[in-house]
Amino acid sequence: MDLVGDITEMPHICASCQRKVNHAWHCTNCKKRLCYSCKYLHAKSLATRLHVIVETKDLNKTENAQESTRSESPKDKPSTPDRPPPDASSVESFRIRENCKEHDKSLLYHCRTCIKPACNACVEESHKTHDLINLEQFIKTEKDQLLLNASDAKKNHIVELRTMLQSCVTKREDSKNGLNNAYDRLNEHVQKLMAEVESVADSVTDDLKSLHARNEYEINKTESQINEAINIVDDVVSMCENSLDESIYQVYQAKKKMAYINGGRLYPKQPLVHSVDFEKGQINRSLLSKMICTSITKEENTEEKAIKDKQVRPISNKPQIPKYEMDRFNLSDVGISCMSVATDQSVTVQEPRTAKGIQKVYIKHGTKLDTKEPLEFDKYVTDVCCYDSRSTLVTFVNTGAIKVVNQNGKIATFADLTPLFPASLWKTSEGTILVSVVERDEREIYDDSTRAVYILSITGRIMKKIEYFRGKRTLNRPYRAIENTKGEIIVIDFIDLDDRVVWMKKNGEGICSYVGHFTPKYPRLMAAQGLACDKNNRIYISDARNNVIHVVDGAGKFVCFIENDTERFFSPWALCVDENKLWIGTSSGSLFRTYIHS
Repeated sequence: MDLVGDITEMPHICASCQRKVNHAWHCTNCKKRLCYSCKYLHAKSLATRLHVIVETKDLNKTENAQESTRSESPKDKPSTPDRPPPDASSVESFRIRENCKEHDKSLLYHCRTCIKPACNACVEESHKTHDLINLEQFIKTEKDQLLLNASDAKKNHIVELRTMLQSCVTKREDSKNGLNNAYDRLNEHVQKLMAEVESVADSVTDDLKSLHARNEYEINKTESQINEAINIVDDVVSMCENSLDESIYQVYQAKKKMAYINGGRLYPKQPLVHSVDFEKGQINRSLLSKMICTSITKEENTEEKAIKDKQVRPISNKPQIPKYEMDRFNLSDVGISCMSVATDQSVTVQEPRTAKGIQKVYIKHGTKLDTKEPLEFDKYVTDVCCYDSRSTLVTFVNTGAIKVVNQNGKIATFADLTPLFPASLWKTSEGTILVSVVERDEREIYDDSTRAVYILSITGRIMKKIEYFRGKRTLNRPYRAIENTKGEIIVIDFIDLDDRVVWMKKNGEGICSYVGHFTPKYPRLMAAQGLACDKNNRIYISDARNNVIHVVDGAGKFVCFIENDTERFFSPWALCVDENKLWIGTSSGSLFRTYIHS
């Protein structure tokens, strides 16, 4: 039977989203047909980006070309044989002939007090009263112990690490199976939908893929850490088996490394993998149910039955009073992506018409809007910080300089961080300036790329660089950075598909993080844009993807949403706090003000 021919002649139904399409593509690795959207995601996924995808009309000749390539490829190379055991004669000839570096005489003793080798001259000078043993005896004893430890390391550490690695493989497979099962369940309900709910099904598919992508990222990170640990153990074992006869210092180094792998810091944490399941995943099932006007059948547990049996109060026809009252001020049709509150109660925003300037806004007599003439620049503004009533700091797109604008309109350079790109500005309680910095081209991020938060003095001098803690990178790509009343730094950090908000100390040590709060009403991954903090250390995060503002406490725990209604605000971007007021700048060019609940 010609499988390829049968596939090209079948109706075009996407194997991922189950939709019928007029034009399809085929993955020659997975043997699946894909629509345009799923083909794009298939090509971007880490697990499938190397797969070959062709149009169905070109499927036969591509399959023949692949078959020809396979027939010409060489057979797999035989596996590398295991490392040979150390020569028995080298173990027996444990005497290491070396001279003292200070006296150029033969090393004869090991000083237990100083933990170093010594010759006769060393003993006479500084080791007379120390605990000395014959160097030959010490080497034999230590070699025997290190070889025993190396044998145990091969039996224990390698076995356990490979078990963890296999566990990661199993969890990835479970996640993929969960994804496929979720697609099957989703397809059962999508078939019942009317034409107007297809967009909702697309949204659900995106959320399932995003959840699986997050699982893939966590598993890959843990696998990398496990492989690194395996390499460390292999290195120690190799040193113990092959290098102890080279120098006494190799013995000391081997002891130090063996102590590290036996010290409990070798094993990484298990990956945090969320269940990819249609009923348990963070997707908007209730909205699907309402739109198709049918109930989605599922097994009800005891808790659900209790809720069903409980009498429900009829919904009132009166309009609901919003939790947060909003005042709205229309500035322009272009979005407001950054703003800052000054000591004179004015709000300085990115000039909303062209985004190439800054503009002061006053709210007088409660709701009356008074705007000053904008100060224009030749570059797009990325962030603004009102330092005091006389000076304002400004950063620009693709520019390493931070400018200071004085009250009289004069512009000067506050600091120049070239070739780095300062993304955000924040004045701390001590009067210093927090600046998040990244490489100029955000598409080119490498392991050695600078991604940090700098603390600048009032004169623009770099006082501190927060990029690493104990040798590990603190941030992936920092965006907004602010300080709370405890002196902790809170940063929006971009990681692949996810955004997170990180709390950390000024030495770079992480405290906690927040990745969003999934609900049926707001099921999508958080896209953090703006960041603000009130006097109670509550953090406000504008989410441009769900069109809502997250309120989080000082420990990174979700408190509530400041919700998005079309008559109130849409697509929040910039945020700032002024005493008991929260200011919200939106993508539509509107400025909103709401009073913060104590």
